[in-house]
Amino acid sequence: MSKKKPTLQEVIFNLPHQLKVKRLTSEQKWLWVVILILSFESPIPGKLYIDNNLAVSEEDLAWKSSIPIENLKSHLISLQKLNMLRKDNNAWVIMESAKQDECHNNSDIKTEANLNSSQSVNSDELEIAKEMGYTTEEWIALKNPKT
Repeated sequence: MSKKKPTLQEVIFNLPHQLKVKRLTSEQKWLWVVILILSFESPIPGKLYIDNNLAVSEEDLAWKSSIPIENLKSHLISLQKLNMLRKDNNAWVIMESAKQDECHNNSDIKTEANLNSSQSVNSDELEIAKEMGYTTEEWIALKNPKT
């Protein structure tokens, strides 16, 4: 059984939970939101196209995001360095790792939020624990041992 494709609202809702997004400046985050919106509007999934034969240009991205072209170019480089975006045959492509981050299951977030609120674990602490390889449940069990 295949996973259902997340809606744009689900993708945007999950952005604050993505570690790569937390490394971006405010302007870069806004650009990433614009890129995600354009990818949902694109006729070619995962690629930024206006129609089947016309790729979204840097000028299009600058206009859509209201970011000066000079800033935009450096932001695109930052997104490429984080393996979120790449250029392929003149078209911007959302990288597979970024797509997987987008598809993070909402129910997981809700469960984590419920566990965190009931067990006094903050989200920053939980993200560090995940980077160390712990699941939410394992970290809560370590933090709050049963007596």
